[in-house]
Amino acid sequence: MTLPEVSAEPQTQDQEMMTSAAHPGHGEVKRLGFPIKFSEASCRVRRPAADVGADDDAVLRELGYAPQQI
Repeated sequence: MTLPEVSAEPQTQDQEMMTSAAHPGHGEVKRLGFPIKFSEASCRVRRPAADVGADDDAVLRELGYAPQQI
């Protein structure tokens, strides 16, 4: 099956395996749902994903790179 076929499947939709959420820079974004469901504690995404490269400087600093090397 193709990805559009999988996301159109009733079981995929019923199990919330594909969801969507508003992203401040990209509008409505489709994403994978949580694969494990808990009856007493629901899983949810609390904030949108960062743009590609958004955390590069912070990660490189954490790895010990000096500002002039970044």
